[in-house]
Amino acid sequence: MDEQYTFNDIAPYEDADVNRVLNKLLQEPDFLKLAMGTNPNLNKQTLVASAKNISTILDFQKYFIGPILQSILAKTSDALTFSGLEKLSKNKSYLFISNHRDILLDSTLLNYILLSNGFNTTQMAIGDNLLIKPWITDFLKLNKSFIVKRSLSRRDFFNFSKKLSLYIKHVLHNKKESIWIAQREGRTKDGLDQTQPGLLKMFVMSESDNYRKFFQSLNIVPISISYEYEPCDKLKAREVLKKSLEPNYVKNPLSDILSMMTGIQCRKGHIHLTIGKPINKELVDFPETLNKNDYISKLALLLDKKIHQNYHLWPNNFIAADILKNTNDFSDKYSPQDKEDFNQYISHQCGNRDTIQSLLFEIYANPVDNQDKYSDEHISEHI
Repeated sequence: MDEQYTFNDIAPYEDADVNRVLNKLLQEPDFLKLAMGTNPNLNKQTLVASAKNISTILDFQKYFIGPILQSILAKTSDALTFSGLEKLSKNKSYLFISNHRDILLDSTLLNYILLSNGFNTTQMAIGDNLLIKPWITDFLKLNKSFIVKRSLSRRDFFNFSKKLSLYIKHVLHNKKESIWIAQREGRTKDGLDQTQPGLLKMFVMSESDNYRKFFQSLNIVPISISYEYEPCDKLKAREVLKKSLEPNYVKNPLSDILSMMTGIQCRKGHIHLTIGKPINKELVDFPETLNKNDYISKLALLLDKKIHQNYHLWPNNFIAADILKNTNDFSDKYSPQDKEDFNQYISHQCGNRDTIQSLLFEIYANPVDNQDKYSDEHISEHI
């Protein structure tokens, strides 16, 4: 660890903090409302009783977060499936780089899958724009979230990026814990998942010698999460529309809270999470002649390819692709009833607003185009 930096302000809570923080949370009306809203059988007495058996972060995730998530999935999802876990070792730490569709659920679902199959859970990156109330900070840090500071001056942002890079290195190499981080800042609003090169540059700010070996040491694993019904699709479409109409549009901070709650409560249908194979072998094969910027561009392209190829496409995606292009190219991927159901869903989301309807169709159709665009046939020569 670089002695110039301490990580107390961004790191998750430790086991020693659990009892103090959990007892404080149980006195917060908003936290109790959130917890009890997920399950009609929960009340303050049952929550307080269950808290008495929780003394570690892992206990909190297993006996508190786990049941709440199960209740959410039972009410809003038809099934949660996953693939690729056999590619991982329980004795290694990984840097999971994921597409990002829901503020809370994407990383929580990965941790739920890992925990249910005997793996340690990950530390999860969370933007400080979400921490508008102290109890939210406590709750997320108790669930192994570390804080990414966003609203900083250019100079402060550079210094924080260096600190964040050192923290990620410390967690992976010293604490031997895995990390989940989104491939970009914020959720994708249009279905066009794309890795930000700036994120990859941040990782390597803590390594001045050999960036090639450093990237290989991170054990990067691409993650693709796909929802049959996109969380907050209507809210995302509205935000895209507002930004197109108002170049200086700035989100109300409370909109992130609305998105968190909507993401938890909305219909999701089927959910599939694909855990990719660690990309170390591909990184070893990158040409030695690449400079750092070209190396990072190539790595971003590789991650995009893996995430798009591993993205599970649902009938809704193919229906939207056909509707936007006015074709029947994918009609073998869905039934007439599937199409009728999806059209009714879209109409319910947007009424008769044609612009919103078109943006909603794009959210669902773009993953189909991405999978073709990033196929081996179209992209192998660039990687």
